Amino acid sequence: MKKFWSIFTVALVALSAVSCSNNFEEEVVLGGETLSFNVNIDNTRTALEQDKNGWNTVWVGNETLVVSDGTNSYSFKNSTDNMNKFTCEAVGVRSLIGKKVDVVYNAVINSANGAAGMTLEGAADSFSESVAIELAADNAFLKLTSTADVTLSASENIFGDGSARLKSVTVKAGTDVLVPIYAAKDVTLSAIKDVTVKEKVLTFENNKIYNLGTLTEAPTIYLVPNADWKQADAWYSAHFYNSNGGFADVKMTDADADGIYECKVPANMTDVIFCRMNPAYPEFSWNSEEENNHVWNETISSTIGVEPNNYYYITDWTAGEWHEANYEFPVVTESYKVYVYQYENTWSKLNLYSWNSSTNANYTGSWPGTANTTTETINGYKYRVWELPTAATGKNIMVILNNGSSQTGDSGPYTINGNLYLLLRGTSISVIEDPNSPEPTVELQPRSIYALAEHTSTLNIYWWNAGPTWPGEAMTTEYINGKKYYKYTFNKSLDGSVLAGVIFNNGSAQTGDIKNVKLDKDLFYKVNSNWSYSLIADPR
Repeated sequence: MKKFWSIFTVALVALSAVSCSNNFEEEVVLGGETLSFNVNIDNTRTALEQDKNGWNTVWVGNETLVVSDGTNSYSFKNSTDNMNKFTCEAVGVRSLIGKKVDVVYNAVINSANGAAGMTLEGAADSFSESVAIELAADNAFLKLTSTADVTLSASENIFGDGSARLKSVTVKAGTDVLVPIYAAKDVTLSAIKDVTVKEKVLTFENNKIYNLGTLTEAPTIYLVPNADWKQADAWYSAHFYNSNGGFADVKMTDADADGIYECKVPANMTDVIFCRMNPAYPEFSWNSEEENNHVWNETISSTIGVEPNNYYYITDWTAGEWHEANYEFPVVTESYKVYVYQYENTWSKLNLYSWNSSTNANYTGSWPGTANTTTETINGYKYRVWELPTAATGKNIMVILNNGSSQTGDSGPYTINGNLYLLLRGTSISVIEDPNSPEPTVELQPRSIYALAEHTSTLNIYWWNAGPTWPGEAMTTEYINGKKYYKYTFNKSLDGSVLAGVIFNNGSAQTGDIKNVKLDKDLFYKVNSNWSYSLIADPR
């Protein structure tokens, strides 16, 4: 299968989870004193989020850092309004100033889908509320795509459940799933449940993402016994094996009560023996007398594990006759459509290229796929529409959208058991949950204004558009690359708004009016000793 590939590099400085021996008891007496300090989070964060530029890492707010001088320890917390600043109100907290301290973010890692809950640590030789502290860590992440829920098992305790380290964890099916783990050396990792087994030995390094790729759902084998083959309360099993001596016994079930028994095919199995099991032995309790276990078996060497999934129709129990794929199932006649809504994408020509994720069979033609010729409008939103062939119904398909020269990456797999609604945002594809409202919700962000003003020891920011009374709000300080900046963070409700005017002042002297300041990103200004100002580049 030939496709245009868009090659890119995902850059991420991942958070690291550290197993700390400094489990200090926290001081719980509140009131009396207040102390705050900033954390340098250029390289250490507690959650991951993705945008068009790749992976960024950020605090999520309401986290706790424990600062200890070896004798006393205090809990500092941040807020969603100012996530870089950690504050403690406790008797004696200011005794930490000037001392050598350890700083620990000791939330226990949780290896569920996503990446929140890291453990971090840092230190300062002379603790100061005016100097930011950089935290460090040593965890890694597993990245995978799975068509089914998957249990990841490891030879070491690299996973967490929020309270302890474990050797296995179950994660939900999804695309680009990130699983945070404790870094360890030479770990044998395997994916077992409902997917083909994928085992490999990894030597983990700190702050890395290990991509396990796509874990595909294991194929299914079907058994269709006729009336002569059945027995009251009997149950059926499949004994899988291969030429290397590997084997697996799997119980077959008739979940739909339609007379068709099925089970998943274990990885690397090439042959099967079907067995009718005695109801007196509900589990795999083999008896030395054959009639107590099964009265027929036959080795069937075939294309097990390769689509199309195989149906075995047992026609004569006593003679051991079997026929492959001669059972007549109802013909699937219903077909479904793919709907695509373009958002932040201006391609006038749009092709749909799709293929079966297991067999690579094409459903919308060879590359670059089928050009769109049909549109439908739903609740005022115009969709590009393609009709899939009936051969795609019930299958897992992959999708690429392109205009003949530019393209998205591989997207899917999607199970076609109904119409598929996709959002094309730039060159990214995602599933639309509500076709009546396909446009994504924009998440507002708190924006900050920084000022480099080395000639004054205090700085206020005043603005109009329902701003504060004169002289405005006092700005906090933050050190960036060794320089002290004054900083003020606006409520995220102002994200994207335009302030009619902004003035920096120290209560007696001030800048002129800075007109039409748009809060769509963090802004940096330099304020000179004569109170002139200029907009400067982000120094971070």
